[in-house]
Amino acid sequence: MTFKDQLCIYCNRDKSSRRGDHVPGKLFFCKGVEIPNVPCCKRCNREKSAADEVAMHLLSMEYRNERHEVVSHYLANRRRAAWLQFPGKLGKILRRFKHNHLPLYDAACPEMNLFMGRIVVALVYLEYSIRLHDPYTYWESKDSFEKRQQWNTEPLYLAGSLRSIGGETFQYQGVMCDNNGASFWWIRFFGGLELICCTKADRSASLVGGFPGVYP
Repeated sequence: MTFKDQLCIYCNRDKSSRRGDHVPGKLFFCKGVEIPNVPCCKRCNREKSAADEVAMHLLSMEYRNERHEVVSHYLANRRRAAWLQFPGKLGKILRRFKHNHLPLYDAACPEMNLFMGRIVVALVYLEYSIRLHDPYTYWESKDSFEKRQQWNTEPLYLAGSLRSIGGETFQYQGVMCDNNGASFWWIRFFGGLELICCTKADRSASLVGGFPGVYP
């Protein structure tokens, strides 16, 4: 698919490159997986690629994802790089070191925020053909969300069909709450970590459509 003369869905300002952007990036999949594309300019693509690298690093450290083949391959490459950079006893220590309980959704990480924000913008475009103009995106783990809101998200999964890209590598389900950019999404990476993501047009707008307000 080509996107000649279309505007980038992220900045809504510059023209898209011919092939646009993969959602999520190729870094998250095995070779040969068909990944959807969206219109994206070269500048936003470079920014997103840098954020993808940080997101993949953080997601691979999450203990619920470590058994997935993509994550295992990624970690093996990281250990190999550590051995080459730090041979001997220091390299051995680094290769065995794991952050099995990384508090991913509590980390103040601009790259991860950019990654999740653009994932949701792309999903809204793919599923509803709606362009979100600089929306406010809020996200956290499903466990944390349900504990804080005291609200069970299971009905969301049953309300519509679960979408998958690359099998269990990337799964999602979502709903648009109104015509002003408010949306609610369940996303799972590598068959493990589950996230709840919400968008709205701006911080002052309220989330409508029967879902609880989750914005600080």
